[in-house]
Amino acid sequence: MTPHAERFVQKFTEIWARPRAERFPELFHEDATLLHPGMARPLASDEIEGYVSTVLAGAPDLHLIPEGWAARGDLLYIDSTIHATVAGQAISWPVVDRIVLRGDRASYIQAYFDAHQLWVAIEPSMARSQTLESVVAEKAALAG
Repeated sequence: MTPHAERFVQKFTEIWARPRAERFPELFHEDATLLHPGMARPLASDEIEGYVSTVLAGAPDLHLIPEGWAARGDLLYIDSTIHATVAGQAISWPVVDRIVLRGDRASYIQAYFDAHQLWVAIEPSMARSQTLESVVAEKAALAG
């Protein structure tokens, strides 16, 4: 484990425990990018604070709790759980962040999570009445 990764995880954990948009630039280099599911393109570092402000406006109690992490060289993975109240509903979901470090700051972060539960909390009509497995089985039966 590199000391850079350990320092980054400490700062990441500290910032996400009580997120404030103005703290997020502390995690990134000036030329860094961030990509979350559903984004049309990665955000440049100067867009990240505004993005976090928007997210926190919709879910002011949002916070993330790291569960574990692993690093090799400049590549770091942090496994976490996000907790928030969205549209009056308390929800949580797992996330894995893939982080490319340059020193003890990120040059790139890509988050991996299933945003479906979040979308359903915002717009209940997006709820699915079937599981993926049942839909696949149904399609296979029709094709067979």
